[in-house]
Amino acid sequence: MLKKCNKALSILLAFALVFTMLGSDFASVRAFAEEGEEQTLQVESAEPAAETVEEPQQQPEEVQEEVPEEPEKSEPEVQPEVTDEAATLADVAGDDAAATGGSATEENKPEEAATEGSTGEAAVEASSEASVEAATEASSGEIQEEVKENLVTVSYRSTKGGSVSNKEETINLNDESAKFVGATAAAWNDEYTFVNWTDAEGNVVCEEATFVPADVKTDATFTANFKAVENIEEKMPAIIADGVHEGGMIVSVNAEEGLFPAGTELKISAVPEDDALATARGELGDKVSAAKGVDISFVFEGNVIQPADSKYVHVTLALEDTTEFENVSVLHDHEGNVETLDANVSTNAEGNVDAVSFDANQFSIFIIAEEDDPSATEKKVVEFRFYDNRKMTGEPFNVQLVKNGDALSNPGVPLSISNAENQVFIKWETEEGEDVKYETISGITAETPDVVIVIPVIQTTYYIQYHGLDDEIAFVKDYVLTDESPEEDKYVNTVDEYYLKADSGNAFDGWSTSNATPKGTRPYVQDNGTKNYADVTKPENRNLYAVIVEAYWIHFEGNGSGASYVEPTYLVKGDNLSKVKDITATRDGYEFAGWSLTADGEALTEAELASLKIEEIEQVDAEKVLRLYAVWTPEGKTTVSVVFWQQKITDSWDTEEAKRTYDYKDSYVIKDVDTGTEITDAFLNEKLSVDYKAHGDTGFEYRTFTVYDTHTDSETTVAEPRGNTVVNVYYDRKVMTITFTRYGIPASEYYETTEDNSGTQYYGTDDGGESFYRLTRRVTTTYTLTYNGEEYTGRVYFRRSNGSYQGIDNYSVNRTYYGRINGVYVVLERHVNTVTNWYKPDGSEYTGARYKTVAGAANEWYTVEEIKGLYGQTLLDAGYTWPTSADWYDGHNNSGTGTGTHTTFLDAFLETITFYGNEPKGGSVHVGFHKQNVGEENGYTQANETSVLTR
Repeated sequence: MLKKCNKALSILLAFALVFTMLGSDFASVRAFAEEGEEQTLQVESAEPAAETVEEPQQQPEEVQEEVPEEPEKSEPEVQPEVTDEAATLADVAGDDAAATGGSATEENKPEEAATEGSTGEAAVEASSEASVEAATEASSGEIQEEVKENLVTVSYRSTKGGSVSNKEETINLNDESAKFVGATAAAWNDEYTFVNWTDAEGNVVCEEATFVPADVKTDATFTANFKAVENIEEKMPAIIADGVHEGGMIVSVNAEEGLFPAGTELKISAVPEDDALATARGELGDKVSAAKGVDISFVFEGNVIQPADSKYVHVTLALEDTTEFENVSVLHDHEGNVETLDANVSTNAEGNVDAVSFDANQFSIFIIAEEDDPSATEKKVVEFRFYDNRKMTGEPFNVQLVKNGDALSNPGVPLSISNAENQVFIKWETEEGEDVKYETISGITAETPDVVIVIPVIQTTYYIQYHGLDDEIAFVKDYVLTDESPEEDKYVNTVDEYYLKADSGNAFDGWSTSNATPKGTRPYVQDNGTKNYADVTKPENRNLYAVIVEAYWIHFEGNGSGASYVEPTYLVKGDNLSKVKDITATRDGYEFAGWSLTADGEALTEAELASLKIEEIEQVDAEKVLRLYAVWTPEGKTTVSVVFWQQKITDSWDTEEAKRTYDYKDSYVIKDVDTGTEITDAFLNEKLSVDYKAHGDTGFEYRTFTVYDTHTDSETTVAEPRGNTVVNVYYDRKVMTITFTRYGIPASEYYETTEDNSGTQYYGTDDGGESFYRLTRRVTTTYTLTYNGEEYTGRVYFRRSNGSYQGIDNYSVNRTYYGRINGVYVVLERHVNTVTNWYKPDGSEYTGARYKTVAGAANEWYTVEEIKGLYGQTLLDAGYTWPTSADWYDGHNNSGTGTGTHTTFLDAFLETITFYGNEPKGGSVHVGFHKQNVGEENGYTQANETSVLTR
């Protein structure tokens, strides 16, 4: 019974609500059914109509159109007992709640009732509560079922010579219907051809002009590559204008090669300041107080043409008078369409704008406009420079100019990573180490730096650079590990990998990741808990520095004439003297008995040697040197000691013989020598086991030998008794000469002249007369016409034989010219103005002194520089730097061109050689040579740099 009552009540309330709705504008109800949520608000807020609807029977049909769209909005238990009209109205209420952000809850019922203004409608709402709640729950369920977005952005770029139809697109990978549109690459003109599409790593992904990415899961960048014809520099040469004064500005335009056909003319003319000011105020408003403009155009065969891409045409507008410009905007007026350009603005020391620069692909009128009183924040533009390497060398990888309200774009993966092995790109960060965020900029103030340097974070692993005694890179070792490599394979014994021989007074004791000084305080690398073991995968182990500890040096004294020389050795703190027990000396006529701490003491026993720690021995002097004295047992034998010495590298190539210094090499003892035997060349050759004149190391040559009596402390020529004779054999380092030559007329064959004769070849120099180049002479003739001393600018005529006057534009012919003033033809005076200019081979103007060659001067290979040094010395040690005025080769041909091996830099004197120079060509690879500064922790000095061509 209750169920039947509920059903009847529902039907009754549904008809009541229909009747109420029929009191409203019927057209509104129909619009709701057809147009959806927007018209839902119209139904709610409509005032009841005073007139009666003529066709009420159509109302249910219009409302029922909503039922098939969302049948699930009624609860299953209630819907069978509600009439079609009530179900339809329940759907309407559910849609309305979703559209207005509400739901059919107890909190919303009073407000809805007040809005509808009908107790009958409120009753229907109360009786239909189950249906409304069902609709609300269905709407809430739809929100919960929304799929999370997975946005991926693909960027399309092009190299020089072409463009792409689509710069960037983003799709939601979780939307099955979302597809990439792709992009089509098109060449600028017939001088360029499309090659292929490549990804950020340089891999070819498509060889068709139209490319649609597939299977892209993360943000990616694809580049359309184009190539130019071989003679592009002839067909489409660069167009350069520098320092053209027009319109109160100094105009410079640089259009790179490959943009305009040969024969294109660059035209630059001033725009009247009144016109420039009017245009600027029309775009920027009355706040513009001053403006200057210039009209720039490229003309080919009488037609104005435009470049294909703005990236390759660079314009600089410098102000002749900067006093009135502080806050500027740069405008481009192209056939009446005015836009504000993003330009780089430079200021002088007074804070005034002195120049603007920008790239453009459409040329007409450009205007610099001064705006009054903009705030520092409004006008502040920050330049973000993205470099593709952490040393910030070369041109920036990407440059973006942003101000508050602009968004910083992700430039993608740096180009350098595609060519690097064992490298992973992590992120972009500022020079100060802050992460770069790609979002709308809002924090720029007047104090914000003008330029923000952004560098990539690139992780490089698996190689170690071993630094030598002077912290220079002495050895580089690569280590390759696979995913299957055992854990222990990443640990290496660094001392086994590279061992150093320490210099005098020190000892090599292992390797450290620190280059702190003194070297003995450096902590040992010990990644697996073992001293001098390194984990090759750790970035901090990329550079290892030698641990050089202070040594206690032991000098062995022969303690008697004729004793053999024993090379010094060292101990470190904590060592005992047991190390020296196996070191012996020899002396003719004596048997070695051991070592003593004093010249007249007894030999130390093995037990005594083991008990004496080096740092505890009182005989160690302030220089940490311990002298041990040989103890001898006489035998009646006689010997001659021969000691070999080699010149130190610290001498100069022209050091006098008496001032040369030497290092010990090795020594020999000649036994059974008769006392008084003359020490001669023949004696040494006979008695020594080595050729004493050829015993020097590579790069050394024999100079002389001397004979010395240690007993008398004087020179001698014979073998003295008691083994007191020492023969010192000296080897000098060879002097190496590196000669640099150029082909042409030597500088000595040129002389300065002031003459200017047509047909004579003149030369110029940029280096004070060390090298010369040919000059090109250009004579420019202009003509002006005056009347009564004032310049005439009107139409010019010449008089024909029949007495009539005909207009003429060329005044080069010497004839009578006429002007027309107040209807009368008057004779004009013609003035000829001739200017001679000189130009360098690169086309730039030359203003220096001119030179001629002496009579009979001819081309030859002449020396431009000669440097000398001792074998093994570096150029820097000898006070030289590698010359970069030419590309140097080790051979040449008969036509005056250097051939053979192209040498870009020699660090040391290792041979005598002559190099032959060609004009430097530069190239695609820039090479820098750096050496660590002596005595500094992390300082390096560039020894040389060059650019070389790659094949």
